[in-house]
Amino acid sequence: MRWVLRALLVAAVVAAGLAAVRATARDRQFLAGTKAHRAGHYLEALARFVKARDIEGRDGNVWAWIGDAAAGAYLNRPRGSWEPARADELLATAWAGYAGAVLRSPLDTWSWSGLAEIALMRAERKSAEEGVALDDVDRWSRGVLDPLRGEALVAAKIAVALKPSGFQELDVLTRVYASTAQLDAARDAAIRSAEIMPAPSFHAWGEGNRFIRPLYAALIPAMRTGLKRTPEFERSRLHLEIGRFAIDQGDLPVALAEMQDAVATATESYDLYQARRGESEVYEAMGKLQEAIVSLDAAFATGRGEAVDRYRRGVLFAREGRKKEACLELREAVRDLPGDQGLRSAAAGSCEESGETDAAERLLREGFAIPTDSPVLARALLDFYIRTDRSRYAASLARTWERAFPDQHEFAQWAMELGGEP
Repeated sequence: MRWVLRALLVAAVVAAGLAAVRATARDRQFLAGTKAHRAGHYLEALARFVKARDIEGRDGNVWAWIGDAAAGAYLNRPRGSWEPARADELLATAWAGYAGAVLRSPLDTWSWSGLAEIALMRAERKSAEEGVALDDVDRWSRGVLDPLRGEALVAAKIAVALKPSGFQELDVLTRVYASTAQLDAARDAAIRSAEIMPAPSFHAWGEGNRFIRPLYAALIPAMRTGLKRTPEFERSRLHLEIGRFAIDQGDLPVALAEMQDAVATATESYDLYQARRGESEVYEAMGKLQEAIVSLDAAFATGRGEAVDRYRRGVLFAREGRKKEACLELREAVRDLPGDQGLRSAAAGSCEESGETDAAERLLREGFAIPTDSPVLARALLDFYIRTDRSRYAASLARTWERAFPDQHEFAQWAMELGGEP
Protein backbone atom coordinates (compact mmCIF):
# COMPACT_ATOMS: atom_id res chain seq x y z
CA MET A 1 0.00 0.00 0.00
CA ARG A 2 2.84 2.32 0.85
CA TRP A 3 4.37 1.98 -2.58
CA VAL A 4 1.04 3.00 -4.14
CA LEU A 5 0.89 6.14 -2.01
CA ARG A 6 4.47 6.91 -2.85
CA ALA A 7 3.79 6.46 -6.54
CA LEU A 8 0.78 8.76 -6.35
CA LEU A 9 2.83 11.34 -4.46
CA VAL A 10 5.64 11.18 -7.02
CA ALA A 11 3.14 11.47 -9.85
CA ALA A 12 1.58 14.52 -8.21
CA VAL A 13 4.96 16.18 -7.77
CA VAL A 14 5.91 15.46 -11.36
CA ALA A 15 2.57 16.82 -12.60
CA ALA A 16 2.99 19.96 -10.54
CA GLY A 17 6.51 20.38 -11.88
CA LEU A 18 5.39 19.97 -15.46
CA ALA A 19 2.57 22.46 -14.91
CA ALA A 20 5.04 24.95 -13.45
CA VAL A 21 7.35 24.50 -16.42
CA ARG A 22 4.47 25.03 -18.86
CA ALA A 23 3.27 28.10 -16.94
CA THR A 24 6.78 29.55 -16.95
CA ALA A 25 7.19 28.94 -20.67
CA ARG A 26 3.77 30.44 -21.37
CA ASP A 27 4.48 33.52 -19.25
CA ARG A 28 7.84 34.02 -20.97
CA GLN A 29 6.21 34.05 -24.39
CA PHE A 30 3.35 36.24 -23.22
CA LEU A 31 5.62 38.88 -21.66
CA ALA A 32 7.84 38.91 -24.75
CA GLY A 33 4.72 39.42 -26.84
CA THR A 34 3.48 42.39 -24.81
CA LYS A 35 6.95 43.97 -24.99
CA ALA A 36 7.06 43.57 -28.77
CA HIS A 37 3.50 44.92 -29.07
CA ARG A 38 4.35 48.05 -27.09
CA ALA A 39 7.34 48.60 -29.40
CA GLY A 40 5.10 48.35 -32.47
CA HIS A 41 6.58 45.02 -33.62
CA TYR A 42 3.20 43.46 -34.24
CA LEU A 43 4.21 40.40 -36.26
CA GLU A 44 6.76 39.40 -33.62
CA ALA A 45 4.14 39.98 -30.92
CA LEU A 46 1.64 37.87 -32.82
CA ALA A 47 4.09 34.96 -33.07
CA ARG A 48 4.80 35.15 -29.33
CA PHE A 49 1.13 35.25 -28.36
CA VAL A 50 0.34 32.29 -30.59
CA LYS A 51 3.10 30.30 -28.88
CA ALA A 52 1.73 31.29 -25.47
CA ARG A 53 -1.77 30.21 -26.52
CA ASP A 54 -0.48 26.89 -27.83
CA ILE A 55 1.15 26.20 -24.45
CA GLU A 56 -1.94 27.20 -22.46
CA GLY A 57 -5.01 28.59 -24.20
CA ARG A 58 -7.69 28.57 -21.53
CA ASP A 59 -7.13 32.23 -20.63
CA GLY A 60 -9.17 34.53 -22.87
CA ASN A 61 -6.63 37.32 -22.36
CA VAL A 62 -4.03 35.75 -24.63
CA TRP A 63 -6.67 35.34 -27.35
CA ALA A 64 -7.51 39.04 -27.12
CA TRP A 65 -3.83 39.91 -27.46
CA ILE A 66 -3.67 37.74 -30.59
CA GLY A 67 -6.53 39.79 -32.00
CA ASP A 68 -4.79 43.07 -31.13
CA ALA A 69 -1.46 41.98 -32.60
CA ALA A 70 -2.94 40.68 -35.85
CA ALA A 71 -5.07 43.82 -36.26
CA GLY A 72 -2.04 45.99 -35.52
CA ALA A 73 0.01 44.14 -38.11
CA TYR A 74 -2.75 44.55 -40.69
CA LEU A 75 -3.11 48.29 -40.07
CA ASN A 76 0.64 48.97 -39.93
CA ARG A 77 1.40 47.37 -43.24
CA PRO A 78 4.79 47.72 -44.97
CA ARG A 79 5.31 50.08 -47.84
CA GLY A 80 2.56 49.65 -50.36
CA SER A 81 0.17 47.08 -48.98
CA TRP A 82 -0.07 43.49 -47.89
CA GLU A 83 -0.49 40.85 -50.53
CA PRO A 84 -4.20 39.92 -50.65
CA ALA A 85 -3.64 36.45 -49.21
CA ARG A 86 -1.54 37.83 -46.35
CA ALA A 87 -4.09 40.55 -45.60
CA ASP A 88 -6.89 37.97 -45.48
CA GLU A 89 -4.78 35.78 -43.20
CA LEU A 90 -4.12 38.60 -40.73
CA LEU A 91 -7.78 39.61 -40.61
CA ALA A 92 -8.85 35.99 -40.13
CA THR A 93 -6.30 35.60 -37.33
CA ALA A 94 -7.51 38.78 -35.65
CA TRP A 95 -11.13 37.60 -35.90
CA ALA A 96 -10.23 34.21 -34.43
CA GLY A 97 -8.34 35.88 -31.61
CA TYR A 98 -11.21 38.11 -30.54
CA ALA A 99 -13.73 35.29 -31.04
CA GLY A 100 -11.63 33.00 -28.84
CA ALA A 101 -11.57 35.72 -26.19
CA VAL A 102 -15.34 36.22 -26.04
CA LEU A 103 -15.96 32.46 -26.05
CA ARG A 104 -13.85 32.21 -22.89
CA SER A 105 -14.91 35.53 -21.39
CA PRO A 106 -18.32 36.61 -22.75
CA LEU A 107 -18.22 39.92 -20.83
CA ASP A 108 -14.99 41.06 -22.52
CA THR A 109 -16.24 44.23 -24.20
CA TRP A 110 -12.82 45.04 -25.64
CA SER A 111 -12.92 41.83 -27.69
CA TRP A 112 -16.54 42.35 -28.75
CA SER A 113 -15.49 45.76 -30.06
CA GLY A 114 -12.51 44.09 -31.70
CA LEU A 115 -14.84 41.72 -33.53
CA ALA A 116 -16.82 44.72 -34.73
CA GLU A 117 -13.71 46.48 -36.02
CA ILE A 118 -12.38 43.41 -37.82
CA ALA A 119 -15.75 42.73 -39.45
CA LEU A 120 -15.82 46.34 -40.61
CA MET A 121 -12.27 46.12 -41.97
CA ARG A 122 -13.21 43.02 -43.93
CA ALA A 123 -16.32 44.76 -45.26
CA GLU A 124 -14.38 47.86 -46.29
CA ARG A 125 -11.72 45.71 -47.93
CA LYS A 126 -14.38 43.90 -49.94
CA SER A 127 -16.01 47.20 -50.92
CA ALA A 128 -12.65 48.58 -52.08
CA GLU A 129 -12.22 45.56 -54.35
CA GLU A 130 -15.77 45.38 -55.69
CA GLY A 131 -16.89 48.99 -55.45
CA VAL A 132 -19.92 50.52 -53.73
CA ALA A 133 -23.13 51.51 -55.49
CA LEU A 134 -25.44 54.32 -54.38
CA ASP A 135 -28.15 51.71 -53.86
CA ASP A 136 -25.88 49.96 -51.34
CA VAL A 137 -25.43 53.18 -49.35
CA ASP A 138 -29.16 53.81 -49.42
CA ARG A 139 -29.87 50.33 -48.03
CA TRP A 140 -27.24 50.73 -45.30
CA SER A 141 -28.71 54.06 -44.24
CA ARG A 142 -32.06 52.30 -43.75
CA GLY A 143 -30.41 49.59 -41.63
CA VAL A 144 -30.34 46.90 -44.33
CA LEU A 145 -26.75 45.72 -44.10
CA ASP A 146 -24.58 43.16 -45.84
CA PRO A 147 -23.44 40.20 -43.67
CA LEU A 148 -20.06 41.66 -42.68
CA ARG A 149 -21.43 45.07 -41.74
CA GLY A 150 -24.27 43.32 -39.94
CA GLU A 151 -21.72 41.35 -37.90
CA ALA A 152 -19.89 44.56 -37.09
CA LEU A 153 -23.06 46.30 -35.89
CA VAL A 154 -24.20 43.36 -33.76
CA ALA A 155 -20.80 42.98 -32.09
CA ALA A 156 -20.52 46.73 -31.43
CA LYS A 157 -24.02 46.84 -29.94
CA ILE A 158 -23.24 43.87 -27.67
CA ALA A 159 -20.11 45.67 -26.42
CA VAL A 160 -22.11 48.81 -25.59
CA ALA A 161 -24.94 46.80 -24.01
CA LEU A 162 -22.42 45.07 -21.72
CA LYS A 163 -20.69 48.37 -20.88
CA PRO A 164 -23.02 51.35 -21.45
CA SER A 165 -20.47 53.74 -19.93
CA GLY A 166 -17.61 52.54 -22.12
CA PHE A 167 -16.57 55.43 -24.33
CA GLN A 168 -14.20 53.24 -26.36
CA GLU A 169 -17.03 50.82 -27.06
CA LEU A 170 -19.21 53.76 -28.10
CA ASP A 171 -16.47 55.00 -30.40
CA VAL A 172 -16.46 51.69 -32.24
CA LEU A 173 -20.24 51.79 -32.53
CA THR A 174 -19.95 55.34 -33.87
CA ARG A 175 -17.54 54.17 -36.53
CA VAL A 176 -19.79 51.31 -37.58
CA TYR A 177 -22.80 53.60 -37.85
CA ALA A 178 -20.81 56.21 -39.79
CA SER A 179 -19.46 53.61 -42.23
CA THR A 180 -23.00 52.44 -42.97
CA ALA A 181 -24.32 55.98 -43.58
CA GLN A 182 -26.51 55.89 -40.44
CA LEU A 183 -25.39 59.39 -39.54
CA ASP A 184 -28.04 60.22 -36.94
CA ALA A 185 -27.18 57.08 -34.99
CA ALA A 186 -23.46 57.83 -35.38
CA ARG A 187 -23.97 61.33 -34.01
CA ASP A 188 -25.95 60.06 -31.01
CA ALA A 189 -23.29 57.46 -30.16
CA ALA A 190 -20.50 60.04 -30.53
CA ILE A 191 -22.34 62.49 -28.28
CA ARG A 192 -22.76 59.85 -25.57
CA SER A 193 -19.06 59.00 -25.85
CA ALA A 194 -17.97 62.64 -25.67
CA GLU A 195 -20.12 63.29 -22.61
CA ILE A 196 -18.55 60.33 -20.81
CA MET A 197 -14.97 61.25 -21.74
CA PRO A 198 -14.52 64.92 -22.72
CA ALA A 199 -10.83 64.55 -23.63
CA PRO A 200 -10.58 64.18 -27.43
CA SER A 201 -7.19 62.43 -27.26
CA PHE A 202 -8.85 59.45 -25.54
CA HIS A 203 -11.09 58.86 -28.55
CA ALA A 204 -10.45 57.22 -31.90
CA TRP A 205 -11.93 60.33 -33.53
CA GLY A 206 -9.90 62.77 -31.44
CA GLU A 207 -6.80 63.03 -33.57
CA GLY A 208 -6.35 63.45 -37.29
CA ASN A 209 -10.01 63.18 -38.30
CA ARG A 210 -12.06 65.92 -39.91
CA PHE A 211 -15.79 65.92 -39.25
CA ILE A 212 -18.74 67.12 -41.21
CA ARG A 213 -19.90 70.32 -39.56
CA PRO A 214 -23.15 69.03 -37.96
CA LEU A 215 -21.36 66.16 -36.20
CA TYR A 216 -18.51 68.41 -35.05
CA ALA A 217 -21.00 71.01 -33.83
CA ALA A 218 -22.68 68.33 -31.71
CA LEU A 219 -19.42 67.07 -30.22
CA ILE A 220 -18.29 70.41 -28.76
CA PRO A 221 -21.29 70.93 -26.41
CA ALA A 222 -21.22 67.22 -25.52
CA MET A 223 -17.60 67.48 -24.38
CA ARG A 224 -18.38 70.67 -22.48
CA THR A 225 -21.21 68.87 -20.73
CA GLY A 226 -18.91 66.05 -19.71
CA LEU A 227 -16.27 68.53 -18.57
CA LYS A 228 -18.64 70.04 -16.01
CA ARG A 229 -18.71 66.69 -14.19
CA THR A 230 -14.93 66.46 -13.88
CA PRO A 231 -12.91 67.59 -10.84
CA GLU A 232 -11.79 71.23 -10.93
CA PHE A 233 -8.09 70.37 -11.07
CA GLU A 234 -8.60 68.53 -14.39
CA ARG A 235 -10.69 71.14 -16.18
CA SER A 236 -7.90 73.35 -17.51
CA ARG A 237 -6.23 70.43 -19.30
CA LEU A 238 -9.55 69.30 -20.74
CA HIS A 239 -10.33 72.79 -22.04
CA LEU A 240 -6.88 72.77 -23.61
CA GLU A 241 -7.57 69.44 -25.32
CA ILE A 242 -10.92 70.60 -26.65
CA GLY A 243 -9.24 73.77 -27.90
CA ARG A 244 -6.61 71.79 -29.80
CA PHE A 245 -9.34 69.59 -31.23
CA ALA A 246 -11.13 72.72 -32.46
CA ILE A 247 -7.89 73.96 -34.07
CA ASP A 248 -7.61 70.69 -35.98
CA GLN A 249 -11.17 71.22 -37.21
CA GLY A 250 -10.38 74.78 -38.32
CA ASP A 251 -12.71 76.34 -35.75
CA LEU A 252 -10.54 79.13 -34.34
CA PRO A 253 -13.26 81.03 -32.40
CA VAL A 254 -14.15 77.92 -30.38
CA ALA A 255 -10.46 77.11 -29.99
CA LEU A 256 -9.79 80.57 -28.55
CA ALA A 257 -12.74 80.32 -26.16
CA GLU A 258 -11.51 76.95 -24.90
CA MET A 259 -7.94 78.23 -24.44
CA GLN A 260 -9.23 81.20 -22.48
CA ASP A 261 -11.30 78.86 -20.31
CA ALA A 262 -8.16 76.77 -19.83
CA VAL A 263 -6.41 79.92 -18.55
CA ALA A 264 -9.30 80.77 -16.25
CA THR A 265 -9.52 77.29 -14.71
CA ALA A 266 -5.78 76.61 -14.30
CA THR A 267 -4.92 75.61 -10.73
CA GLU A 268 -1.14 75.21 -11.11
CA SER A 269 1.65 76.91 -13.03
CA TYR A 270 2.17 74.13 -15.56
CA ASP A 271 -1.49 74.14 -16.61
CA LEU A 272 -1.42 77.94 -16.88
CA TYR A 273 1.75 77.77 -18.98
CA GLN A 274 0.20 75.27 -21.40
CA ALA A 275 -3.03 77.25 -21.59
CA ARG A 276 -1.22 80.51 -22.39
CA ARG A 277 0.85 78.76 -25.05
CA GLY A 278 -2.33 77.39 -26.61
CA GLU A 279 -3.96 80.80 -26.49
CA SER A 280 -0.93 82.29 -28.24
CA GLU A 281 -1.06 79.66 -30.98
CA VAL A 282 -4.72 80.44 -31.69
CA TYR A 283 -4.06 84.18 -31.84
CA GLU A 284 -1.20 83.55 -34.26
CA ALA A 285 -3.44 81.39 -36.46
CA MET A 286 -5.95 84.26 -36.44
CA GLY A 287 -3.27 86.67 -37.59
CA LYS A 288 -3.39 88.58 -34.29
CA LEU A 289 0.36 88.68 -33.75
CA GLN A 290 0.45 91.28 -30.98
CA GLU A 291 -2.07 89.30 -28.92
CA ALA A 292 -0.05 86.15 -29.60
CA ILE A 293 3.07 87.83 -28.21
CA VAL A 294 1.22 89.02 -25.11
CA SER A 295 -0.06 85.49 -24.44
CA LEU A 296 3.42 84.07 -24.91
CA ASP A 297 4.80 86.69 -22.51
CA ALA A 298 2.24 85.44 -19.99
CA ALA A 299 3.43 81.88 -20.59
CA PHE A 300 7.00 82.96 -19.74
CA ALA A 301 5.68 84.73 -16.64
CA THR A 302 4.74 81.33 -15.19
CA GLY A 303 8.44 80.53 -14.98
CA ARG A 304 8.10 77.56 -17.34
CA GLY A 305 9.02 79.07 -20.70
CA GLU A 306 11.24 76.87 -22.88
CA ALA A 307 13.68 77.44 -25.72
CA VAL A 308 11.09 76.54 -28.35
CA ASP A 309 8.81 79.23 -26.91
CA ARG A 310 11.62 81.77 -27.19
CA TYR A 311 12.13 80.65 -30.78
CA ARG A 312 8.46 81.19 -31.50
CA ARG A 313 8.37 84.57 -29.79
CA GLY A 314 11.38 85.65 -31.85
CA VAL A 315 9.59 84.65 -35.05
CA LEU A 316 6.53 86.60 -33.93
CA PHE A 317 8.68 89.66 -33.25
CA ALA A 318 10.14 89.34 -36.76
CA ARG A 319 6.68 89.05 -38.33
CA GLU A 320 5.60 92.14 -36.37
CA GLY A 321 8.57 94.05 -37.74
CA ARG A 322 10.28 94.28 -34.36
CA LYS A 323 13.66 93.29 -35.78
CA LYS A 324 15.86 94.27 -32.82
CA GLU A 325 13.75 92.25 -30.42
CA ALA A 326 13.62 89.36 -32.88
CA CYS A 327 17.40 89.32 -33.15
CA LEU A 328 17.87 89.30 -29.38
CA GLU A 329 15.21 86.67 -28.75
CA LEU A 330 16.39 84.31 -31.47
CA ARG A 331 20.01 84.63 -30.36
CA GLU A 332 18.93 83.59 -26.88
CA ALA A 333 17.08 80.63 -28.34
CA VAL A 334 20.19 79.57 -30.29
CA ARG A 335 22.12 79.33 -27.03
CA ASP A 336 19.67 76.68 -25.85
CA LEU A 337 19.22 74.98 -29.23
CA PRO A 338 22.62 75.35 -30.94
CA GLY A 339 22.06 72.45 -33.32
CA ASP A 340 18.84 73.79 -34.85
CA GLN A 341 19.91 75.01 -38.29
CA GLY A 342 16.58 76.59 -39.10
CA LEU A 343 16.63 78.58 -35.89
CA ARG A 344 20.23 79.69 -36.49
CA SER A 345 19.39 80.85 -40.01
CA ALA A 346 16.31 82.72 -38.79
CA ALA A 347 18.34 84.38 -36.03
CA ALA A 348 21.06 85.44 -38.47
CA GLY A 349 18.47 86.85 -40.86
CA SER A 350 16.75 88.86 -38.15
CA CYS A 351 20.04 90.22 -36.82
CA GLU A 352 21.15 91.20 -40.33
CA GLU A 353 17.86 93.01 -40.94
CA SER A 354 18.19 94.85 -37.64
CA GLY A 355 21.69 96.05 -38.53
CA GLU A 356 23.50 93.61 -36.22
CA THR A 357 25.72 92.28 -39.00
CA ASP A 358 28.50 91.13 -36.69
CA ALA A 359 26.02 89.05 -34.71
CA ALA A 360 24.56 87.64 -37.93
CA GLU A 361 28.00 86.61 -39.20
CA ARG A 362 28.90 85.03 -35.87
CA LEU A 363 25.67 83.03 -35.79
CA LEU A 364 26.36 81.57 -39.22
CA ARG A 365 30.06 80.89 -38.63
CA GLU A 366 29.45 79.19 -35.30
CA GLY A 367 26.94 76.85 -36.90
CA PHE A 368 29.65 74.61 -38.38
CA ALA A 369 33.27 73.71 -37.76
CA ILE A 370 33.83 72.66 -41.37
CA PRO A 371 31.44 73.37 -44.25
CA THR A 372 30.54 69.72 -44.72
CA ASP A 373 28.96 69.80 -41.25
CA SER A 374 26.19 71.99 -42.64
CA PRO A 375 26.29 72.90 -46.35
CA VAL A 376 23.07 74.89 -45.83
CA LEU A 377 24.67 77.23 -43.29
CA ALA A 378 27.88 77.32 -45.31
CA ARG A 379 25.98 78.58 -48.36
CA ALA A 380 24.03 81.01 -46.15
CA LEU A 381 27.38 82.45 -44.97
CA LEU A 382 28.56 82.96 -48.55
CA ASP A 383 25.29 84.70 -49.44
CA PHE A 384 25.64 86.87 -46.35
CA TYR A 385 29.08 88.04 -47.50
CA ILE A 386 27.70 88.82 -50.95
CA ARG A 387 24.87 90.90 -49.47
CA THR A 388 27.29 92.81 -47.24
CA ASP A 389 29.60 93.80 -50.13
CA ARG A 390 32.24 91.14 -49.46
CA SER A 391 31.81 89.17 -52.68
CA ARG A 392 35.57 88.72 -53.12
CA TYR A 393 35.87 87.18 -49.70
CA ALA A 394 32.91 84.88 -50.47
CA ALA A 395 34.61 83.75 -53.69
CA SER A 396 37.92 83.16 -51.90
CA LEU A 397 36.21 81.15 -49.17
CA ALA A 398 34.35 79.04 -51.73
CA ARG A 399 37.61 78.24 -53.54
CA THR A 400 39.24 77.30 -50.24
CA TRP A 401 36.39 74.88 -49.49
CA GLU A 402 36.63 73.45 -53.00
CA ARG A 403 40.35 72.67 -52.55
CA ALA A 404 39.87 71.28 -49.04
CA PHE A 405 36.95 69.04 -50.03
CA PRO A 406 37.47 67.97 -53.66
CA ASP A 407 34.76 65.30 -53.44
CA GLN A 408 32.10 67.91 -52.67
CA HIS A 409 30.80 68.83 -56.13
CA GLU A 410 28.51 71.41 -54.54
CA PHE A 411 31.53 73.40 -53.32
CA ALA A 412 33.08 73.34 -56.81
CA GLN A 413 29.84 74.70 -58.23
CA TRP A 414 29.86 77.53 -55.67
CA ALA A 415 33.45 78.39 -56.53
CA MET A 416 32.58 78.56 -60.23
CA GLU A 417 29.50 80.65 -59.54
CA LEU A 418 31.25 83.15 -57.31
CA GLY A 419 34.75 83.45 -58.75
CA GLY A 420 35.24 81.48 -61.92
CA GLU A 421 38.00 78.94 -62.27
CA PRO A 422 40.24 78.56 -59.17
